[in-house]
Amino acid sequence: MQQDAVLVAVICTFILSAALLFLMFIFKFEKTLRRIICAVSLLCNAFAMGALAVGYTNLLAILFLFISIYQIINILRIVQSRMNEEYLFRSTKRTFYYLFISQLLILGIFGSKHFFNWQIKNDLLLQGLVGVTLLVSIILAVTTLLNIFLSKTKPTGLLADSKLPTLTLAIPARNENEMLTDCLEAATGCTYPKLEILVLDDCSQDKTAQIIKSYAQKGVRFVQAGIEDDSWLSKNQAYQVLLDQSAGDLIMFMGVDVDLSPDSLTRIVEVFLADGVNMMSVMPKRVKSGLIAAFIQPMRYWWELSIPRWFLKRPPVLSTCWLMDKQVLVKMGGFKSVKRAIIPEEHLAWQQSKLGMYRFIRNTKYIDLTTQKDFFSQWSTALRTRYPQVHRRPELVVLRSLIMTVFLLLPFVICVLQVTTSKLDFYVFIISLASVILLVTSNVLISSVTNPMSSMLAVINFPINVVLDLIALHISMIRYEFGEVIWKGRNVSDAAMHVYYKLPKI
Repeated sequence: MQQDAVLVAVICTFILSAALLFLMFIFKFEKTLRRIICAVSLLCNAFAMGALAVGYTNLLAILFLFISIYQIINILRIVQSRMNEEYLFRSTKRTFYYLFISQLLILGIFGSKHFFNWQIKNDLLLQGLVGVTLLVSIILAVTTLLNIFLSKTKPTGLLADSKLPTLTLAIPARNENEMLTDCLEAATGCTYPKLEILVLDDCSQDKTAQIIKSYAQKGVRFVQAGIEDDSWLSKNQAYQVLLDQSAGDLIMFMGVDVDLSPDSLTRIVEVFLADGVNMMSVMPKRVKSGLIAAFIQPMRYWWELSIPRWFLKRPPVLSTCWLMDKQVLVKMGGFKSVKRAIIPEEHLAWQQSKLGMYRFIRNTKYIDLTTQKDFFSQWSTALRTRYPQVHRRPELVVLRSLIMTVFLLLPFVICVLQVTTSKLDFYVFIISLASVILLVTSNVLISSVTNPMSSMLAVINFPINVVLDLIALHISMIRYEFGEVIWKGRNVSDAAMHVYYKLPKI
């Protein structure tokens, strides 16, 4: 009887909270009334979560509590009101609807089980779940093998210098360290016959500009960043300035952490021409990153190589090094249409992929392209990119978190629990173990082609990578929605989140 009262109270407060938010989204109340409604709704959610946590401890209750946390985050977004009004209502309303439907579905199942004695055998449910995780693990392993094969480059026929197009190597730089010197030494040592090297100093406060200018005699052209425009992300504005200044038929954007071999550019361009594409992204090999960095960077590459992206219609892409036909890029509007995008290359690759004019390749001995980032640089990159990768939508954070937990972490947890329990379910253990082996295999395969030095570590670090990626995703969400995301000394969250800029006091 007591549990009946708890469940009824949870349902009533949930309905009250949802009704208030529905009214707010329909009538778009002014800010004061909106905050009052949000405060009442927050109290209702807090009460429902507390009551459910005290009265029940099953999986459905935990899932409801989990989704309710994101509903509270969504309400806090409304309270803070730091975004453009129209964007704020559109974004929070969409999130509210998805989370509300999810909560309603869970409460419906919960109520059916409780009031109508609808029972599901836990053993059958667990066996079905591990069966699905095995199927997903097989798909991920096959996709990994396929993507590794398709992204491999083969030597092409060497072209005469006269048949090679002119190439602009465009490098944005801001407050760089010794890696900039290494990068420019490698770039100026390239044998590409028709090469223009542009390096933009993006308002650095150190000796970056002097380093760039010191390579003038070796053919490096110094480009000064323009006046900062608050409607642009600084990196995208730097890209646009480099595009405007470039003279090559092709333009390659590259980070200062990339190291080229003398023949890298020639071979990349030859592959580009042989494939007949408009855009190509190159995944370099990781070197000199250190032991700690191996726990962060592999997951970034794993997302590009293990996911069946043809099903999602989102091609793999990296910002580290990518090449594009300049005229095609200009016809697409350059970077003006993606001036607020944290990962502008993603949007360009998606457009070209729809036309069949995009390719993603990885480093091989033939290409010989490497990159180095320490642990803190990789963690900073993860915080900057994770939330934009789910399109700055909390409901997609929920979905991604659940998928990662169920399909990437659960097999490991089940194996441990099955080994440590006194009652071993042989079927569940074997299926979960098979899933673990397939997941670890995909991780080892990716590590072997992107960072061979850490291949042995890849046998044991996959669950740690997944947990750290989940942590990075949630920290990224909180910082974008309620704080700041600092990248090279600048806050990039304002432009990315359509934040209102404060006017100076009169």
